[in-house]
Amino acid sequence: MSEKKKIPIVRYLSYLLVVSLLFTGVTFSRYSMSTSGDSTAPLSRFHCSYEVTEISATSIPNVNYWLNNKSAASTARTLRYQISNFKGGVVSDVAVKAHLRIYLPAEMARHLAFQVGTMNVAEGTVGSYTPEIVLDDLIAMREADASQNIPQTALNTKSFKDYYDSGVHNAADEELTVSGSLAESASPRTISAVNQGGSGLSFTITASTKEAQYSLGFQRGKNENDYAPQLFLDLVQTMEFYTIDLYLPSMEFPAGQPLTKMYIVYLTLTKRVDSADFKARWSGAEGVKAVLATTDEAGKVPVDDNSVLIDSPPAEGEAYYYNGASVLGYHFDQTTQFTADSVQEGETPKSTTVRIQCLYNNEGGYNIKLFHVAPITEDSTENYVHPITPAQGSAIVFNKGTSGKKGTFSGNFSTGTCDQNQKIDLTNIFAHPFAEGLSAYQVLSKSYEVNFKALFVQASESEV
Repeated sequence: MSEKKKIPIVRYLSYLLVVSLLFTGVTFSRYSMSTSGDSTAPLSRFHCSYEVTEISATSIPNVNYWLNNKSAASTARTLRYQISNFKGGVVSDVAVKAHLRIYLPAEMARHLAFQVGTMNVAEGTVGSYTPEIVLDDLIAMREADASQNIPQTALNTKSFKDYYDSGVHNAADEELTVSGSLAESASPRTISAVNQGGSGLSFTITASTKEAQYSLGFQRGKNENDYAPQLFLDLVQTMEFYTIDLYLPSMEFPAGQPLTKMYIVYLTLTKRVDSADFKARWSGAEGVKAVLATTDEAGKVPVDDNSVLIDSPPAEGEAYYYNGASVLGYHFDQTTQFTADSVQEGETPKSTTVRIQCLYNNEGGYNIKLFHVAPITEDSTENYVHPITPAQGSAIVFNKGTSGKKGTFSGNFSTGTCDQNQKIDLTNIFAHPFAEGLSAYQVLSKSYEVNFKALFVQASESEV
């Protein structure tokens, strides 16, 4: 996607990849994008791009990473990306600096360690590594003091516990100059860490709060030993986020010289995320109950059966809450297949996956949508989720329950076409997650939205 601006070049953001980082699954948005600015004289041409070349996985198992025998319980997730100061033969006429920005919930960031490797573009090998940074260790040192005027301190990365997956990451420890604080009383709530030698790594961590959506994935099946695709409860709640900006000296590009540079980011879960959400069950004495708010916080009434979240959407002016978060609705995946006319004669239609999303419409019903869940490539485990348009006459209808009876779903399902122009069989799709004798049990996953962005700044401009 290209964007033209006739304004002085100060700062350009490339919104390039948005992923939902889950503990057991993933949804993908767009694979790569670029932002460019072309201005009339006397302004110079600016053109930079970013592309994700490989992502190993966007799910992290929620287990204690470091075992008693000091062996890894799971491997780090890796993100390979390349940045360029040209595209389509057009080279930037101005010098630029690139940064990698990671935006994620603080709950998860506090359980991560990260490391950046610089790659040889031609060979695809890693030539050098930064030290591994254990985020919780660093943040804890700077948030204990409530004062915003905490003196700069020197921190040697050898004080961090090693979470390397193997001995191949032979990065030397470095001394960082650290300043700032994430304490609530600090203004701004920012930590800066700079290394003047070695890898030259510098980064900032900035705290903020926002209302954000996330999902809890409940085990779904005919019994507690059965594992059908999970039922995801879609929630929204105010939570703390961290913005992490990473920079290396090699991320600078001189004007007029076409260059492409490649990097790899390692993300490692250092310890289990001990959230109350992971202790929840769908129903029963051990479960975290939903509550219905008719007026305000004081009007919340406990709900004995969480199935009300599925069968009885809240009436206009009302809302459901689950573990302190407002409930938006739910979604789950179902296996189906492409239509017979989507394959050549004699071939059997291949199976595929459809996502059913049911969101409350604030009128006592649902807005129900279908999505195609397809791998980015034939052999990829990462998915691209995109809308399905049902054929004319197809619809999913929620029938409200009466006299204490639960609501049901009905519809005339036939076929649908996704935005990749593939026709999908919807004949046997159902919108109720507990159809066919299925039930929900304990929470298996928690999903967050995590943003990776390339940030380009004109090299002659000061940082803000």
